[in-house]
Amino acid sequence: MLLKLELWKSHKLAVAGYRLLIAGQELRVMERSCFITRNFFIPGMLIALFIPLLSKPDKQELMQQKSTFFDKPFDPVRLLIYVFGGYLVLALGFKLFELANLTEPSIKFPYMVGAAFLFIFAMFGSLFVVKAKNVSKYLGRVIYCYLGLAAATILVSWLLTGKSIGEVGSFKWIYMVITVGQMIFLGIMFFARQIIEYAEKEEWHHPRQRKRRR
Repeated sequence: MLLKLELWKSHKLAVAGYRLLIAGQELRVMERSCFITRNFFIPGMLIALFIPLLSKPDKQELMQQKSTFFDKPFDPVRLLIYVFGGYLVLALGFKLFELANLTEPSIKFPYMVGAAFLFIFAMFGSLFVVKAKNVSKYLGRVIYCYLGLAAATILVSWLLTGKSIGEVGSFKWIYMVITVGQMIFLGIMFFARQIIEYAEKEEWHHPRQRKRRR
């Protein structure tokens, strides 16, 4: 009986010693990680934060950061590529869903998406008349790009659906309304550009006369 008691005590002591040994090793690992974090990680983070503050940015970089979207030169051909690319993604994606039986077939969807992207092109193309350097050249490029986009969307929609625009509801009239609206928007922005240029010339050529009248 005494022998069993002694064996049990020695077993408990061995288990306790083993647990103390493991705990000591874990403490050493934690101390090493804390030492590495304290001596390398924190200074490295501070250096990474202060390096951009120490470097002086160039004037050109500051001017580029301050320039907005409307200050950049606008190209109607680039807008045409972006808009037509977005139209192709949606129209072809919907056609793939139809072939995979993931959605119900619709002959109106390609024409509807084409009209929406045509309106987006008309809106942005009209807004940037004010920023154009050569207005006559810009208007010609915008009109040609618009007509090309309209023809391309109608052609792709016909290839995807097998129906012409006259056979699909009232989309023919929707395209006509957007086209007339495009011309009206271009005319409004053109006259706004002329008014702004006239006001700038008057302010430049006759500033002294205005001061005398006051």
